[in-house]
Amino acid sequence: MNITPEILTALGITKEEVIEAAAKAIVMDTCGGIESESYSERFLQQVQNESKKYIDQTVTRIVTEKCDEVFLPLLQAKLDGYMFTQTNSWGEATGEPLTTTEFIVKKIENYMQEQVDRSGRNKAECQARHDSFYGSMPRITYQIDSYFAPLMQKALEQVMKDGANILTGNIGKAVEAALQDIHKRLTCTVTVASAR
Repeated sequence: MNITPEILTALGITKEEVIEAAAKAIVMDTCGGIESESYSERFLQQVQNESKKYIDQTVTRIVTEKCDEVFLPLLQAKLDGYMFTQTNSWGEATGEPLTTTEFIVKKIENYMQEQVDRSGRNKAECQARHDSFYGSMPRITYQIDSYFAPLMQKALEQVMKDGANILTGNIGKAVEAALQDIHKRLTCTVTVASAR
């Protein structure tokens, strides 16, 4: 039903009363439905909190973008310009200087190529546990084996199960066909002669 101004006038309700009731309902919904004289205070507090949150998010976003724009290139240039030099125990240079990226790559390569035992422990870890060390493979090989072995085993088990199901089904069909063939060959007709 559409409420028109004529209907409201007939009911004795003014336009101002409708606006006031609507505003009161909006304020009550916005302020948690508590009816008191502090509507405006609670509404103002809520607006201030939402405004502050929006301003904080906007300022944080802008500052982050500007820092990324200005400081990241400076930091990258500084890191690229920094050189690492391997030294001996007396501080004398023993190797070629490496950039930060080259240094990190070399550390990763050394870590992945380090010899480990069948449990993935290096020599120092074994010695700390008073175990014998039998470095049998590089760490990368151990990690690949330990990650892929269970996956490969599950896949192989599934293949074997599927193969067994297919084989069993095909053997059943072959046996059934052979039995039908034998049945056809053994079928004989019997005629009974009548005695006179």
